[in-house]
Amino acid sequence: DAVAHALGGGYVRPAVGGDLIRDGAGVLPTGRNIHALDPFRVPSAAAAARGAQIAQKVLEAQRAAAADGAWPETVAVTLWGLNEIKTR
Repeated sequence: DAVAHALGGGYVRPAVGGDLIRDGAGVLPTGRNIHALDPFRVPSAAAAARGAQIAQKVLEAQRAAAADGAWPETVAVTLWGLNEIKTR
């Protein structure tokens, strides 16, 4: 139904995509616009807390490495989400 609705120019609400076996019936019905990560499940509270700790350590290390002890103006971190997309 969603495909026919979309082909007719209608709006199809986005929903979590995924594997029926891994993620259960929450990925049904098919034919929706999907997003890979569910913002209600990712990041978990524990992951957010750990990420904050890591960010603080990165900033402190950059500050310690600076000749004048100044905080860095910018910091870049490359993140890969593939493992999160493939797992619950």
